Amino acid sequence: MTSMPHDALVKAVFTDLENARGQLQALLPPALVEQLDWSTLRVEPGSFVDEALKERHSDILYSVRFRADPQVTAFLYLLFEHQSGPDHWMPFRLLRYDVRIWEDFLKAHPDAKHLPVIVPMVLHHGPDGWTTSKRMFDLFDVQEPIRSIVAPYLPDFGFVLDDLASKSDEELRGRAMTAFARLALWFLRDARQGTLLEHWKAWATVFSELLAHPTGLKALELLLRYFSYVAAAPGPEKLRHTLLRELGPKAEEAYMTHVEIWKAEGEAKGRTEGEAKGVLTVLRARGLTVDDAIRDRVLACRDLPTLERWLVRAATATSVDDVFAADPS
Repeated sequence: MTSMPHDALVKAVFTDLENARGQLQALLPPALVEQLDWSTLRVEPGSFVDEALKERHSDILYSVRFRADPQVTAFLYLLFEHQSGPDHWMPFRLLRYDVRIWEDFLKAHPDAKHLPVIVPMVLHHGPDGWTTSKRMFDLFDVQEPIRSIVAPYLPDFGFVLDDLASKSDEELRGRAMTAFARLALWFLRDARQGTLLEHWKAWATVFSELLAHPTGLKALELLLRYFSYVAAAPGPEKLRHTLLRELGPKAEEAYMTHVEIWKAEGEAKGRTEGEAKGVLTVLRARGLTVDDAIRDRVLACRDLPTLERWLVRAATATSVDDVFAADPS
């Protein structure tokens, strides 16, 4: 989990198409849902958020094709609002992000004659709900009769809002989406408030559905780890024990088996990360230039023997190229 646990949970859940499809279909107007070919849904690379706002916003861009014309692509842009209060300037920020998406599209399609449709969506989990406008035109300080006169010359659009504070348990549980996604929305809404333990029984059937999924135990651990970041102890451990006890001995046995697997995976990851940092440290200590491409390549490597080989070479190499000369790019 990163230093921004809300962002990490949202990315883990909604970059998975199985989870994302239900969330998007729940948010978009039914008439639009019917027009889209959901079998073509894809997550697009990149982020369009201002660097200075990454602590407050994170985003996922999806592409999907229309049923009536499979050659036409629409973009569904999901922006997650980390902060607890609504952003007054959200329509303006979304306009900037939309323009960046269109600019990237035109770079990739220089012969295009039309811009793709972008449907902006905001996921907000502040406890007090969304209290500012969802329309771009409301950011202009103009009143009638001037408002009507200048309206044709000013941008105006709205965005789809998923304001979790305004959604009841029944509404979230009733969404036609995966158990993991429904539980994630509940955790995003209530984990910071410390009310999960009081109301978890209302979600017991969803937890059971989650555990019946092949990846359910890992999903449960991710939810509980998120809870441990945002809630005060002993809440997370109490919820963990309560859930496993109530969901039965098979769930507890399976969970403990997976704990051992996750510990082993964590230890292996720690060893490779340490070895990667060692390679970079030796190269820098010997005065060899490490550019961003080399740094990213070393840090991305998860093969311990390869990292050990690079570390040995780094100790005697006369150039960075010598370290990787015998390895494929």
